[in-house]
Amino acid sequence: MVSLQEMIHRYRRRWLKRNLRPCPMNCQMAKIVGKNRVTGCEACGSNNPDACVKDSLFQPCFTKEEIHEQFRQRLRNPQILVRDYPGVAALLWTIGAFEEEVDEKVMADMEVRKPLAAGGNNG
Repeated sequence: MVSLQEMIHRYRRRWLKRNLRPCPMNCQMAKIVGKNRVTGCEACGSNNPDACVKDSLFQPCFTKEEIHEQFRQRLRNPQILVRDYPGVAALLWTIGAFEEEVDEKVMADMEVRKPLAAGGNNG
């Protein structure tokens, strides 16, 4: 069984990896269309928002510490916690770690209801 700390560590590691990887989505020199649609990078000349042409020209939007703080803030927001990290939310709810009541509608959306199998075995 995975502990709560191990589960959070895995999510944090994925968050850091996704937000620190050299790509126009994470670069200060990103070409942006409209409010927030990244289409490429002005520094390396990439036209693909998911890949840099030259990693050496990558300029990250945030430091590693800032990305750590963003992750911590996400875990403190009950709506984001339930939506993006349902396993962590379920464990925290089970041990009574929520300081405030979480909206019952949000919790209900997290539940997956399966029809009972023939013979009464729902396992």
